Amino acid sequence: MSGRKSLKNSILYYCWALVLAGVLPCGYLYHLLSRTAVEDAQGMALRELDLVERLLTDAAPFPKVEDLQDRVTRAAEQRGVRISYVAEDGRVLADSMTDPDRISDLENFAGRAEILDARSGAPGVSFRYSQAVKKEMAFAAKKTALLEGHPPGFLRLAMDPPSIQGQLDRFIQAVPLYLFLLCAVVALSVPLVVRRFDGILSEMTRAVDSLGSGRPARRVHLEPGHELSPLALSLQQCAERLEDRLASTNEERRRLEAVFEGMREGVIVLDSRGRIRSVNRALANLVPRTPSPVGRKPIEVIMNLELQEACDAALSPDRPSNESFRRLELVLWRERSYTVTISRLPPTRDEGEDEIPGAIVVFHDITEIKRLEKVRQDFVANVSHELRTPLTSVKGYTETLLSEEMPDRQTLASFLQVILKNTNHMVKIVDDLLELARLEALQFPVRPVPVHAGTALHAAWKACLPLASAREISLQNDLPPHGPWVLAVPDQLVQVFRNLIENAVRYNPASKPIVVSCEEQEETVTFRVRDFGPGIPKEHQDRIFERFYRVEKHRAGEAGSTGLGLAICRHILRNLGGRVWVCDPSPGRQEGAAFCFTLLRAPAEANRREG
Repeated sequence: MSGRKSLKNSILYYCWALVLAGVLPCGYLYHLLSRTAVEDAQGMALRELDLVERLLTDAAPFPKVEDLQDRVTRAAEQRGVRISYVAEDGRVLADSMTDPDRISDLENFAGRAEILDARSGAPGVSFRYSQAVKKEMAFAAKKTALLEGHPPGFLRLAMDPPSIQGQLDRFIQAVPLYLFLLCAVVALSVPLVVRRFDGILSEMTRAVDSLGSGRPARRVHLEPGHELSPLALSLQQCAERLEDRLASTNEERRRLEAVFEGMREGVIVLDSRGRIRSVNRALANLVPRTPSPVGRKPIEVIMNLELQEACDAALSPDRPSNESFRRLELVLWRERSYTVTISRLPPTRDEGEDEIPGAIVVFHDITEIKRLEKVRQDFVANVSHELRTPLTSVKGYTETLLSEEMPDRQTLASFLQVILKNTNHMVKIVDDLLELARLEALQFPVRPVPVHAGTALHAAWKACLPLASAREISLQNDLPPHGPWVLAVPDQLVQVFRNLIENAVRYNPASKPIVVSCEEQEETVTFRVRDFGPGIPKEHQDRIFERFYRVEKHRAGEAGSTGLGLAICRHILRNLGGRVWVCDPSPGRQEGAAFCFTLLRAPAEANRREG
């Protein structure tokens, strides 16, 4: 108890010594000096204003403003002050410090304190800092009539009273000596008070600083019975508890940030005003050209009125109590579909149940799901359509045969040929569907081997020769005689060439050749199968490799195709590490279609050529 009392008495002694010996006397003297100086300056300004008024009224009223300006300038030079004459509305009509042609540029004086006071009839006076001369000035104004034919205005005077600066200079000259004496007294007394506590307080300060900066808290060691021992013990216990909480909070924050930034879904966090507080990396990647979204409304980042209205409704205080989230489906950037879920954040401990702390907006990209759903729907519809036509034909001819008692042999053979043709077409559709499913599922590993592309092309053309001969279509083989060699599965490469050549023969004009060429790069070989048919419009080229897709404008009425050949080519080449696309029209031409595909070059090609 005695130690605490001693510490308390020492601190009180130090505080009273500083207040009584320094602050109060200095403050009182400064206040007294300032008030006296201001009163003197104001009185001097009023006396000078009376003198100037008598000088001007002896020659008043002035018929013109120019005469008043000249008289005001001469009076100001005699008295060493600034004189202005201000109209009733605050406009400056004459000013001793301004050229006559620039008086109209002066600001309006109607709001000056001395002008406002002078409107009552008594002289107005003020003391303030002047922006024009950058120093404290005394201002005085009174109402008077100096211009002939004009209502009374205000005569305003501004002066720099020399007595104020002199008094302040004398006070400033006395302050250093006074402060020196005060510092000497404090310098002798303070060490006696703080010597016992200086090192300990410094150590406590460093401990608190280290804790505040996130570093482990420094321990403060005191002798038993020291006056600050209870404070040091409390500080140490508080530091330990705070360290534990900070470590737990930082770990939790890191986990949440990792989850937040690692989410594939775009996330927006809104505050209670509906403005964006933060976004995750996935959302930032969706709108890469948008400036920082923090502090903006959702509609400023994602220009969708329905989303903004849903966010406003979620944060509305009139929302139903049982409604915790809202969900909507939107089509946003680059025609991509999103399911957007807007959930309110729960209130914190410091917030009431009726307060809305904010909301979280989550964007789930369902574009691929929509696309696959559309593909599935189109697939079912297309398979049904492709099978319905031959099935209808088979059914019709079968019913016709059954309805007749004994058809002649020629009619029977004709009908059976049609039934067989349509049955074979359906079998081919089913086989192609099974092949396509096998390629998509990759049930067996693909093991590409070096294949001579010319040999595969020859085998494919041999299979297509009956169809080509019927239309007098030939093959123009522009491949190198001894190559190229590529990495592929031999049967699958033959199937790719066959499907592309059949497609070209089916739509190529009669007597026109099918041209097959290639271009060898360092690691790949690009093959081109070109025809001279009607070509493929640009808007259909991206979809031509889908199952059963047809360009109806140019391909309507064609038969013999299952509509799966190009889809099979795409999957074969994709499994082999290549790709296929449409070059339409061919380079340097304005007609026909060119299908291009790439495959990897086989290694050691030169050795195989020599062999």
